[in-house]
Amino acid sequence: MDIEPTALQILLDAIHSKRPVEGLTHDLYRYPARFSPEFARAVIDQFSSVGSYMIDPFMGGGTSIVEAVAMGRYAIGIDLNPLAHFITDVKTTPLTSQDTTLIRNWFKKSPVGAAKYIDSSDHIVNLPLRLKMFFEQYLGRIMDLRTSKQRKVARTALLKTGQWALDCRTEIPTRKQIAYKLNVVVEEVLEALSLWTNACHESGISNDEILQRRKLLCCSAAEAPNNAALRSTTKQIRLLITSPPYPGVHVLYHRWQVQGRRETPTPYWLTGQNDGNGESFYTLGGRSKIGIERYFNSITHSFRSIRPLLHPKAYVVQLVAFSHIGSQLARYSKAMGDAGYTEIESYSDRSGSRIWRKVPNRKWYADVHGEGDSMKEFLFIHRPSK
Repeated sequence: MDIEPTALQILLDAIHSKRPVEGLTHDLYRYPARFSPEFARAVIDQFSSVGSYMIDPFMGGGTSIVEAVAMGRYAIGIDLNPLAHFITDVKTTPLTSQDTTLIRNWFKKSPVGAAKYIDSSDHIVNLPLRLKMFFEQYLGRIMDLRTSKQRKVARTALLKTGQWALDCRTEIPTRKQIAYKLNVVVEEVLEALSLWTNACHESGISNDEILQRRKLLCCSAAEAPNNAALRSTTKQIRLLITSPPYPGVHVLYHRWQVQGRRETPTPYWLTGQNDGNGESFYTLGGRSKIGIERYFNSITHSFRSIRPLLHPKAYVVQLVAFSHIGSQLARYSKAMGDAGYTEIESYSDRSGSRIWRKVPNRKWYADVHGEGDSMKEFLFIHRPSK
């Protein structure tokens, strides 16, 4: 048996845990389809060692990167979504006490009379006027903060507040409610970053070393191996942990859903990122028949491209959901085989069934009642084929 029974049981316990996504910097932004920190910790602990390299080629909100660095690993995160890159960057950047003071004081300063934000939101659809005006007052003086790091953290506080006010809300809060929430969020963001930095210190990592412990790339997984920053990691990565986009499942990685099914790209505006792509770009193919074909071609190409970076005995651990389990699960296994990986047989539970879990506390736009194939995530564990 390739995986020790104890390790497998630890994974099972973590997969079926119903604890909410929280702790460290995980709650700075609710990125869609994130897996639990508990699962990430269990995988990193069981399949890697302190000082080793791990990679997440579809890092999303950066759960695995946050946990890996805090646990003393070197982490490589890849995602083609600039919003994912921005969020993970902020989640894994330490602040000094001076940074914290300056950011806190910046928010305490009245925004009344601030210059209009140059990158106007006039083109941002479905953004209520009172929220547009509220956030512009802060964005109009964002350059008053001294460093890019401080500005990113301030934008993250606005982002977290905006998500609370807009995403999947039927009633938009009043300006007074939004202002109160922002004050609370600023302290939550600063406290979370302090907790994460302290966790890194407990693992023996200083502030100066933290940024050397992680590499974040904004590109497709297939393009990443061409990046010069990864050349030194060839054959050194001992663990790949990820939860890739799910074939045919409607997940909004690039929009908030406002007052029903209206969508807004406001998160890109608040973070200063560009977004000119549709849903199918972020889901690797979309939900049509042609889109599903494109998805599996992309998955095969992505994992085949990443394979040269992995140590020959590396573990590849994934949680994947499907819009149609009957036709897509076996096809996913085949795609991994075509990409050059062999599945480990100890992925099954004591009954011999493939390990899966019902996804808790997650917003699925295609399945509002929480039933159906897309609400089940399956565990895959592979190793590079010899």
